[in-house]
Amino acid sequence: MSNEVKNLAGDLPVIKGTSICASFDGIDQAGSFPIVKGWAFDRENPQEKLMIYVVGNNGVLGNAWADKPRMDVYKAGGPRSEVGFEVGLRAQGGERELKIAVFWQGQNYLLTSILLSEPLKKCGLTADDVSVVFENLFHRTPEDDSAIQHQLDSHKSKASFFSDLFRSPEFHEKNMDVIAAFKKLYKRA
Repeated sequence: MSNEVKNLAGDLPVIKGTSICASFDGIDQAGSFPIVKGWAFDRENPQEKLMIYVVGNNGVLGNAWADKPRMDVYKAGGPRSEVGFEVGLRAQGGERELKIAVFWQGQNYLLTSILLSEPLKKCGLTADDVSVVFENLFHRTPEDDSAIQHQLDSHKSKASFFSDLFRSPEFHEKNMDVIAAFKKLYKRA
């Protein structure tokens, strides 16, 4: 990194004891699950992507790479524009405190700790959940957005969604080896 860029980056917030410049921008709660937003980069290794973790009372609620476009950070002296993060939270419900950490050189470094005025609500079923489950359990993607929407309309919770899936003939047909392994395991217990 040039001296000019290093000097500009020197004015950006740094996590004490590291070469990480980072900032927490806020929590977007407009969608079906909260999203923690901000940016982070290592000024000593500017091309290295950093992993961001958000932890609540019940453990890790989400993680994501700091690789989203942030031209404002680049213009303020960041080494590149792809330093933003958006961490979707899978809240268990009741979390009142969040810790946002940056994973760097084998350790997590606290960016910030947030006390919420209201606890996070438990996350319901999302379109991403439906797509991932179909890909992993049925080895296919949902036919279209209306198939995903049908699952979202039919099931307000993940428990209801999984309960129906595990009873479906298609699941049994595609996953007989998994079912047989579980049956064997339960017979030994």
